Amino acid sequence: QPIVSYMEGINNSSGSTQTLPTNIKPGSKWSYPNIICCKSPDKLNRIYISCEPLSEEVCKAIENNTISEPRGDMKKYGREFASKFEEWHKDDAARIWSFGTAPYGKCNILVDQTRAVPYLKEVKGSIIEGFRQITSGGILSDEPLRGVRFNLMDAKIHTDPAHRGPGQVIPATVRACYGSLLSAQPIMYEPMYECQIEVPIDSQNGVFNTLGMVRGEFIEMSDKTDIGIPLCSIKAFIPIVETLKGKDENGKDKGDFIGLLRGETKGKAFAVMKFSHWQKINGNPLIKDSLSNKVIMNIRTRKRMKMDIPSFNDYYDKI
Repeated sequence: QPIVSYMEGINNSSGSTQTLPTNIKPGSKWSYPNIICCKSPDKLNRIYISCEPLSEEVCKAIENNTISEPRGDMKKYGREFASKFEEWHKDDAARIWSFGTAPYGKCNILVDQTRAVPYLKEVKGSIIEGFRQITSGGILSDEPLRGVRFNLMDAKIHTDPAHRGPGQVIPATVRACYGSLLSAQPIMYEPMYECQIEVPIDSQNGVFNTLGMVRGEFIEMSDKTDIGIPLCSIKAFIPIVETLKGKDENGKDKGDFIGLLRGETKGKAFAVMKFSHWQKINGNPLIKDSLSNKVIMNIRTRKRMKMDIPSFNDYYDKI
């Protein structure tokens, strides 16, 4: 069975998830908090974190190295960052602590939103390390994270250095980030191919039939009849997993895209594919038997993880 990489992300800000945890009764007035608080293992430190989605523009700029990692004069860095992205204020950009783990989890940002927290500088490295652990493997299926901005809203750090070491602060940060992801409508992304198909005009229906079989998305079509050539060119997006032989989400055998295309067009179509972008998978991952939930369960089975997605209440600590 070929292995395809996926990405995890969020659809909204912290507190927006509508699917209740399993231990909350349906119809309850309980709702997800906007800021997630987690305590360290010794209960003497607290980390408060919220999260929100990053724009696709920021993600692509980080992927293409158009913007550099935060370092040097942060006021100047903040002005330059805010000038490129309208939704960012220069004060927020100047307080960016870190990007995610390169190469796959790099499109995530940790921002310090705290005000005068004692001993925060002493634990900054541990908080960044916890954040980077999250970006290399998310809550749903331990796949890399993409397009999430984590905001450190507040922290309560113990005065004694023996009680604020990495062994206390990193787990608290990891749990707070996990909780904020579950509260922000978590989603899965799948990689997409851009496919250019050349086919005789009388066989184009076979191409559209094939796209329907593989969750393909038709983009545009052009033909060359004006110069006397009975060919048309069809452009479409196709999930990479659908171009491979293997088993579908329900465990049934399926053919690869090129094989199906040849069968439907009697071998007359010619396709060229290249990676295009990451696209959200339909369905709510927290609802059983949705498309994205089936994908997650297949990944968890392959990685020999527990077959239950963790519950929000496993991570949120009431004050």
